[in-house]
Amino acid sequence: MTFELLPVKDFYRHFGDGYCVEISTNLNHFDRLLAFLCELNAQWRFYTTLSNDYWFHGMHIVFPKGKDMDFIMRHVCELLEINSYCIVEGGTQTVVDTNGDILSFADFTEKYD
Repeated sequence: MTFELLPVKDFYRHFGDGYCVEISTNLNHFDRLLAFLCELNAQWRFYTTLSNDYWFHGMHIVFPKGKDMDFIMRHVCELLEINSYCIVEGGTQTVVDTNGDILSFADFTEKYD
């Protein structure tokens, strides 16, 4: 596997629609996640961001059409033992917890008008 580090000023235009989760440092959790994503023929890319001297290591995931995304993303959170995930869609970002409650929402669509 080869990693390429790129400065990305516009997350949405670089990655597009999909789902984002924080990467687990637990290798067992991570292995289970990758096996699950392979079963679903998902595509993913890793990224890291630096904000306020804190590094966030994440994964942007795109699934084939026609899947029950709520169920799948709740399962992804279970595998990683995390409580939320981010939906990136049309220039917006919505953070949702495993109960389906919206924790935060950001609209960047003005940037694309």
